[in-house]
Amino acid sequence: MKESSVELGEFVVEGERNPLIRQDQTNPVVAVTAENIQSLPVTTISEIIGLQSGVTVADDGGIHVRGGRDNEIAFTLNGISVNNPYDNLSSIGVATNAVQEVTVSTGTFSAEYGNALSGVVNYVTKEGGARHTGSLRVLTGDYYSTNQEIFPHIKNYQPLNTSRVEATFGGPTILDELTFYVSGVFDRNNGYLYGNRIYNPTDMYVTRDEFTKRIAYKDTLGNIMPDPGNVGFPAYNVDPRNGSNDRPYYFNPLNRQLNYVPGIARLATGNVNALVPAYDLAGLPTGDSALVPLNTSASYNIQGNLAYRLSSTMRLKYEVVYDNAESQSASYYGYRFNPDGRPTSYSNGLVQALDWTHTLDNTMFYTVKLSAGTSEDKTYAFEDINDPGYLPGFYQTSLPIAGFLTGGVSLGRTFRNSNSYGGKFDIQAQVFGAHEVKMGIEARMHEIQVESYEVEFYDVNNPSRVVDDFQDVYSDSVRYATRKPGIGSGYVNYKKSPKQLSLYAQDKIELEKSLILNVGLRYEYFDPAAKYNPNLSNALSARDTTFLTRDLVDATAKHTLSPRISIAYPITDQGVIRLSYGHFYQLGNLSSLYTNSNFRVAGSQPVFGNADVKPQRSVQYEIGLQQGLTPDLRLEVVGFYKDVRDYIFRQIVVTAKGDISYELLTNLDYANSRGLTVSLYQRRMPGSIFSSSIDYTFSVAEGNRTEPRSDFFFSEKSGKSAETFLVPQSFDRTHILNTTLNFSEPDDYSASIISRLQSGAPYTASIPASLATQLSNFIQNSSTKPFQWSVDVKLEKFMMFGGYKYSFFVQLDNIFDTHSEIDVYSNSGKALYNANEIANPREFQELKNRINRGHLGLIPLSAIDDYYVNPNNVSRPRLARFGFSVLF
Repeated sequence: MKESSVELGEFVVEGERNPLIRQDQTNPVVAVTAENIQSLPVTTISEIIGLQSGVTVADDGGIHVRGGRDNEIAFTLNGISVNNPYDNLSSIGVATNAVQEVTVSTGTFSAEYGNALSGVVNYVTKEGGARHTGSLRVLTGDYYSTNQEIFPHIKNYQPLNTSRVEATFGGPTILDELTFYVSGVFDRNNGYLYGNRIYNPTDMYVTRDEFTKRIAYKDTLGNIMPDPGNVGFPAYNVDPRNGSNDRPYYFNPLNRQLNYVPGIARLATGNVNALVPAYDLAGLPTGDSALVPLNTSASYNIQGNLAYRLSSTMRLKYEVVYDNAESQSASYYGYRFNPDGRPTSYSNGLVQALDWTHTLDNTMFYTVKLSAGTSEDKTYAFEDINDPGYLPGFYQTSLPIAGFLTGGVSLGRTFRNSNSYGGKFDIQAQVFGAHEVKMGIEARMHEIQVESYEVEFYDVNNPSRVVDDFQDVYSDSVRYATRKPGIGSGYVNYKKSPKQLSLYAQDKIELEKSLILNVGLRYEYFDPAAKYNPNLSNALSARDTTFLTRDLVDATAKHTLSPRISIAYPITDQGVIRLSYGHFYQLGNLSSLYTNSNFRVAGSQPVFGNADVKPQRSVQYEIGLQQGLTPDLRLEVVGFYKDVRDYIFRQIVVTAKGDISYELLTNLDYANSRGLTVSLYQRRMPGSIFSSSIDYTFSVAEGNRTEPRSDFFFSEKSGKSAETFLVPQSFDRTHILNTTLNFSEPDDYSASIISRLQSGAPYTASIPASLATQLSNFIQNSSTKPFQWSVDVKLEKFMMFGGYKYSFFVQLDNIFDTHSEIDVYSNSGKALYNANEIANPREFQELKNRINRGHLGLIPLSAIDDYYVNPNNVSRPRLARFGFSVLF
């Protein structure tokens, strides 16, 4: 049994670091140590979280806890919140080599934590020790699959296609009691989806009948030839590229050189020798057809801390984490053959924290934590809006029906900055022998700035004229430049400074060691610092303004109280029954609250946020049993129920006159979830080489039906809302079974396996749209995607040489190269087959006819024949990586 010592004042408490059974733990918490993380075939902490019972990983990678949405988790770094208030997701990534322990609470949690409906994840970072230690870990590899129909370009293994480098160093400094620890991770991934650069962004196409411009003849001396039949005017010829629209498409029409060649000018008075206008008549695209990786990413993460023990009772710690990433999405059906037109997403996050701990005596200590965090997200094709690579929207021409872009670049530009400043004070004391009292207060202030728009092009000589048509440049020879659009054209730019305050108190009471009671109460305050319009309907009906700002009032501050109670009842020295009940509140995403903050009326059904919505509220119940079966084997069974009200939801409102409708953020949504989790955990005992875990989750997550959208509206005339009923949530999985197996001999070898088996998520079935006589509505999420499974393996061999510890390892993700169907076509229920292939066999006939007629510059016929074989619809292929590590 491993023991450790923790010094608090003048006494020492000795005990097991992670006991198999925690009889005094009233709220369920799973702790995953650095040793566990390093031994498993994982590279991110999110993979570890996804293995826990009660956790569902959605098909888009989002993490859902006990039927909650993916933004209902509170992420903390050593107890300090690192959630981004804009979307309530973690503002930074924390690397696996930076954490000593990750604790995951998947159910009712204590009053110490708030602004979360589903769970809490806390990262406990590593610190330097009494001697210098360090590590270097490198792994590299590639995706590999023999299924060329789905993944046509990854049969040839490229060992440097993905790479990851991890490094750590820590230990004492020249100052007594001051230690440091730094870690860094660099990760590069060229992905597994590829496109062909058949087209460059300038390769828009037009049909030949669009070449209507007249071009002047020149005489043999190179002068403009006058028209003898129209005195004072030049003699013109129609653009030689002109023709019928069934001729081959003409690509890159605005960048072709106009030449004059000897020929015949056909004039009203007869034919004469002249220099006639000439273009490249083929008009082929300019791409080089090279393979281009589509779903690429690169990131690096740096973490460091300084810990200084001023005395046996006072300790100060400074922590910093910086995360930087950039990525491009595949846009498989958009930019697959025009890959250089895609935007790039950039993100970076910085969190700094100062942590002061002071032990007052043997029964009391307090902590003061200050934090500052910033998060920046940007998406654009080019950093500079004036970059010549930006092209007007008409360049984004797509092939008929198929939708593949033959030109253009993404014109969207988004910039988002979130700054958060926090202060937290906690005090904990053992009083009256049986009471462990903890109280705290936390304040957070935020600054959120968002700018979003699509690049607009205007006539340099007439700035009031927007250039948005091919003929503007072709026929009128307009010179254009770029600019930000006005707010009337969709420009979004706002800055908000919301504030949060929370207080809590909890008392953990031990009653003769036969019952442990944890009672807590949490108060939370939120000021959205924004305005809302309570009279939207009247303002819309007046139809006298584009911006509904006349009746704006300040959104009210919100106050909530959350009582929580949990009980642990030891039934034996190796068994305990737990019961929990609590109320939990969470703010709506600020991105939703602040939507359309200038109240612009856009489109036939404008969309408005609502800064005055109430916090979302859940009531949760839980009962569980934790039982030690042997000295190294633990069984845990938990039943839970969660009722969520005041969920935010955009409802369609039909005004009293019935002629205008709009969408407004409300608290009208409802959801509940219930389920059962069973966990078996076997730790490795001295003399044993085996450890394992089995986590099974049965759950049902339901919410109000919200589709089709047109069915859900509130009629002000009748005063009634459309009826609804409960349907499965889109991320719901009825059954999930995760297992981990590890065979290891310390300092010799390690072999570990992760297997994942889970039900498919729900989807809404449909029939092919071409079968118009058979159209019918299916109940939302009434069908289920196929069963999913995968297996990951890691094999590692350790050795000592020259005083250093080395290891060589192989890591195989999805070793059996299973292609789980993570998205399906609603009319077939299959990932790689669309019923339109039978119902509408002539869907792509126009494009096929052009290809079969030998029209040049088009995509391969195979891209049409395999159009519905979408690799994004299945899980990623096998990833085989190899690596080594050095530890000292």
